[in-house]
Amino acid sequence: MKNEEQFLAELMCGINDDIVEILEEVMEHEGKIHTHDEVAVLLLEMLTENGVAISDGHQFEITKAAKESFKKVYTEEFKKERKIQFKLHVCFDMAYDLYAIVPLSVLTKIYNKVADEKLSEEEVMKEVKKNKSVMQNFAIMDNEFIDHELLQDKSTYNHIRNDQRGKGHYIPTKREVDFFFQTMELDIDKHVEKLIDFLFAKVAGDSEREYIFASIMEVRELIRSGAQMQDVMDSLGEEILDLLDEDDLTVFFDLLNNMWNNTRMISNAGFTPMELSRTRTTPMS
Repeated sequence: MKNEEQFLAELMCGINDDIVEILEEVMEHEGKIHTHDEVAVLLLEMLTENGVAISDGHQFEITKAAKESFKKVYTEEFKKERKIQFKLHVCFDMAYDLYAIVPLSVLTKIYNKVADEKLSEEEVMKEVKKNKSVMQNFAIMDNEFIDHELLQDKSTYNHIRNDQRGKGHYIPTKREVDFFFQTMELDIDKHVEKLIDFLFAKVAGDSEREYIFASIMEVRELIRSGAQMQDVMDSLGEEILDLLDEDDLTVFFDLLNNMWNNTRMISNAGFTPMELSRTRTTPMS
């Protein structure tokens, strides 16, 4: 029973409010549940895998013990704690994507942009230490959270440290944080959109457009992570480059260059190259 309560508590701290509402409905449902809602089905399958529900084909039923465990866990006090944990979890993921090495001070600033009640650095540290995933995968050194795998890769770790030195940390806007909460992705700015729109105009089919979108997102990830231009060109492949004639290539590389200069990079502690050129003497944290 205790493990079941712990599983439900950890599950709710890692899912958004909409999915928690589905979980509430599931737990209150009497008898077998039959649904075609994809999110609900995925949630029910997860509950089944962990012994909280019983599956019979496309029908599910929550065990009586699980319903009792849910009632014990889902108190008003827990609801408040769950919101803090979920928001911190998402903010931590955003900070990790931006910087790779996550300073407590910066994480606190990001969290407080979406917090119902602002927390101090000490309070944020206390809450993060309750997150089993973070504590299993990150070391805490000098009030920074560092991925264990990164620490083992001394070359990459030292490279990031050297690149970020003296630059401060970019603090995302409230709108950027909200976008990350909705998509679990860093904001897609106008420079990315312009490159995608340019390539979309060269094709007609939805499948081709899906491929182009995925390819440009992969390119952005490579740039963000510190790839070189040759890595980017290798990633694009002939399928995209074959769409372009000589005049198109000139426009394409101008758009790609603009995207590059406006991509938030780990090596720049979340700043874009364009922002750094303007803020080098006045870092934002």
